[in-house]
Amino acid sequence: GADAVISIDDCEREDNALQVYASVASSDNLRKQGSDIKKNSVVLKKGQVLGPSEIGVLASLGLKQIKVLKIPIVAVLSVGNEVCELSKTLTAGKNYDLNAYSLCTAVIECGGKPVYFGVAPEEKESILRVLRTAVASADMVIACASEPNITRLTDSLGDPGIIINGVAIKPGKSMALAFVGEKPVFLLPNNPSTALLTYNLFARSYVHRLAGRPVSVLKTLVAFSGSKMFGAKGSRTFVMVKLEFDRSCRLIAEPIDVDGPVSALALTDGFVEIGENEQFVEVDKQVAVTLLRGSASRV
Repeated sequence: GADAVISIDDCEREDNALQVYASVASSDNLRKQGSDIKKNSVVLKKGQVLGPSEIGVLASLGLKQIKVLKIPIVAVLSVGNEVCELSKTLTAGKNYDLNAYSLCTAVIECGGKPVYFGVAPEEKESILRVLRTAVASADMVIACASEPNITRLTDSLGDPGIIINGVAIKPGKSMALAFVGEKPVFLLPNNPSTALLTYNLFARSYVHRLAGRPVSVLKTLVAFSGSKMFGAKGSRTFVMVKLEFDRSCRLIAEPIDVDGPVSALALTDGFVEIGENEQFVEVDKQVAVTLLRGSASRV
């Protein structure tokens, strides 16, 4: 009987003849039972994300079901009289709720399932109602707000309450964090670029952990400062920058200098971090740029 196998890629049928273009020896291309995945071997590790390859491996083992971590539900909402939901008509003096959609996308990238809870007006009972519903319905809450009483209202939801009330960074010093039982509530600034920045600095890793994923660091690359960048005394400063090549094909990090918050968000590729004790970064100095995009789209 046969004691070897020839690959179909190395042979071709012509009428009733088989043309073979490679030689084989005894036992070539034969696999013994149990030689692929051995008994008691580790196939997939805890915390591994299941993609097409992993699902195929599980199917090969005859596994119809396995235990997995539940995808974390992340409630996302905004607080503000000037914010309008996309489903409603935009009136004078209001802006569409771009923060919620931006943050929902960021949550998806981290393995979470965002649920949009809409916009709450700057009124005590309305804020408390939506926050209570969000905490009861989700594993984690992210709220963007300019309402000055938002930390006090969040603190009243339950113990331990507010554990961080402001951080020594610029921009984003108003960022706060509360826990209602074991559920975190992140309170982010309502400026679009700052909201995305503080999410990445503080909330992103928590979504990763809830999803059972390894916490991945944001991508960084080296560029040259296109303009002088100034730090804030006593605070860690994050300068939003756009990336472009100069005539010498050097990558330049140019600080964002536009008045509109939406334009700033559209232009921003990443940020340069300046330490608390640094006064400024000179022009044409090498800087590390942390990317807020999956890739620098204009590079």
